Amino acid sequence: MIEAALKDFLQDKPQIRKYTGRHIYAGRIPREVDSPVVIVLRKISAPDQHDDLPGQDNCVGTIIQVECFGKGAGADVRTWRVAEEIRKATAKDCYRGQIGLEHSYYVHGMTIERESSNVPVAPVTGDKWTQRYSQDLKITHNRD
Repeated sequence: MIEAALKDFLQDKPQIRKYTGRHIYAGRIPREVDSPVVIVLRKISAPDQHDDLPGQDNCVGTIIQVECFGKGAGADVRTWRVAEEIRKATAKDCYRGQIGLEHSYYVHGMTIERESSNVPVAPVTGDKWTQRYSQDLKITHNRD
């Protein structure tokens, strides 16, 4: 699962971990989480074949939605900073190599395909998250 490998990659970055701790989740945020900032990862596209990398006939691209949720005073600044650190960590031509512990992938590159501005979250009964920053991250990797 590429989401699990990306989670390991992001949790390994001290500049992201200082805001989120280990609060990076696939799919949804567990109800009991009490952190000022969390990251949620969702696969939003099936892997598509990439034939444009020379010598890489086993290469695919997958899009993962990376959402930073924040709460409390300063949530807008914290979610923006986390998104900025994700942008730096996954910058095009900045990262190539193995990611993941249990699920390991060789990554040829990561690019942000789409970003939303830092927007307030419409309150839902019992929802404590007040701010959201969303990025769609395309990961070009070897097929699993």
